[in-house]
Amino acid sequence: MTIVASFGELFIPIFYLYQIIFYLFFRKKEPKESTLKYYKFTCVTNFLIFCATIPVGLFIGIMATDSGEHQMISFILGFLFITGLPLLFFTWSLRDYLILQRSNK
Repeated sequence: MTIVASFGELFIPIFYLYQIIFYLFFRKKEPKESTLKYYKFTCVTNFLIFCATIPVGLFIGIMATDSGEHQMISFILGFLFITGLPLLFFTWSLRDYLILQRSNK
């Protein structure tokens, strides 16, 4: 086992655990309880994490197309294996931000 493989096996679960802890425990329960600045911060943070995972997701997606069958589905599943959770958290925080912004008007 090489150092890169062991680092990858360790990094991905820690990264997903960080995303879950960051979003579930540090977010406010109701959008009205917090300020617009907090939700802008979480939205930007989740967007940057999502952008950071895009190159790795593209690499995994391209490597998944070597199977031969259903190349587009293999690419999408490989891409979402890495970027699925950050994309979910980004859309969730963007929804909360837009709800709060709409209620302030």
